[in-house]
Amino acid sequence: MTTIESTLHKYGLTNDDIDIVFLSHLHTDHAGGTVKDKDGILVPRFPKARYIVQKIEWNDAINPNERTAAVYIVDRLMVLKKSGQLDLIEGHMEFLPNIKAVLTGGHTPGHQGIEATSDGMSVGYYADIFPSSNHIRIPYVAAVDLNPIETMAAKRKLVDRMLKDNRAIAFDHDVNIKIGRLSDENGKIVVNKVE
Repeated sequence: MTTIESTLHKYGLTNDDIDIVFLSHLHTDHAGGTVKDKDGILVPRFPKARYIVQKIEWNDAINPNERTAAVYIVDRLMVLKKSGQLDLIEGHMEFLPNIKAVLTGGHTPGHQGIEATSDGMSVGYYADIFPSSNHIRIPYVAAVDLNPIETMAAKRKLVDRMLKDNRAIAFDHDVNIKIGRLSDENGKIVVNKVE
C-alpha cells in the first residue's frame, strides 16, 4: 500500500523534512492527510511544516453549513490551528521566490491554486478548478462547486494565461494525465500529456 510516508521515503525524505504544505482548499480529499493519529491523539503529519490556507477558506471550513459539513472535518482542522503551524493568507501571494498562491474561488470561496517557475519552466496546480484534463472546457465544472459561474470565470482567465505563457498544468484527480500542456487546435483547447 502506498502512503505519504512510503512515497517520501522513496525520495530519501521523512515527515520532518517537509517545511511547507500548501492546501488548495480544506475538503477532506485535499486536507485529510494533514493530521495523523499518534498514540490516540491527532497531531500534524508534518511537525515542522507551515500549512498555507486562504483565510476565507479557513473560516468557511470551521463553520460548515448543511452542504459543506460532509467535506469539512472541523476537529481535524483545528489540530493545525492549535499546533501554531497554520498560516492564513488573503488573496494572491508569493510565499517563496517564484512560488505564488493564486486565489481562484469557485469550487469554494477560498479555493486557491499554486504557480511555480524554475529554470524557465512554469507549472500551475489549480486543484479542483481543473480536477482533470477533461475539465479544461469552460462549462465543465464539478457538481460540488459552490460557485460554478465563478469557477468558469477563473477557468477562462487561467486557460488564456496557460496558453500565453506555455505554462504546464498539474491534475490531481486525473488517472491518465498528471502533467499536461495546453494547445489551441483550431479553436479547441487540447491537453497534451507531458512526459
